[in-house]
Amino acid sequence: MPKLIFVYNADSGVMNGMFDFFHKIMNPKSYSCDLCLITHSRTGMRKAWKNALKSLKIEKDYLHKDEFKQRYPNYTSVKLPAIFLAENELTQIITSKDLENTDLRQLIRLLQEKGVSSRI
Repeated sequence: MPKLIFVYNADSGVMNGMFDFFHKIMNPKSYSCDLCLITHSRTGMRKAWKNALKSLKIEKDYLHKDEFKQRYPNYTSVKLPAIFLAENELTQIITSKDLENTDLRQLIRLLQEKGVSSRI
């Protein structure tokens, strides 16, 4: 069964999460995870993103970069953040470059263009 894997350019853990939270508030232009900036506000996941994800009847996984590198060691050279489709193999469908200067509507459209909605 296919699965979408969203990989954030941030490490997991409570302390890292707190650091990222304050970094996004204090200096969002220097924050290195466009995926997080697009899909989350200061208080959590954006409602429009949550609704878009619910509409995709495909399994989803959300990983931080340390978790991704541990689970998929053959993909450590991939620039993050990124979105992958896992079927028989892992395929990067949205790159960090795709996420630069992208807003939430554009991200949802990108997923549709990549054929994610046709896999449901």
